Amino acid sequence: ECPNCANRVRNALLMAPGVVEVEVDVAGALATVWYDGGRASVKDLLDAVADAGRGTHHRYLAVPVAVRWLRT
Repeated sequence: ECPNCANRVRNALLMAPGVVEVEVDVAGALATVWYDGGRASVKDLLDAVADAGRGTHHRYLAVPVAVRWLRT
């Protein structure tokens, strides 16, 4: 529940291909991610979160809570 960790995870997600927007709730340790499913998969997003801790003493883990498909 550290703001710096939240920013690290947010930035890692934003750099993943297809990610459009990320909102992080620090207190709830929850991120909401909007992304283009044609360019990124849930696995890509989980990997981005895990990779955010590389080179630090932190380890990040993400678990999908819900996936909603929007039709355009």
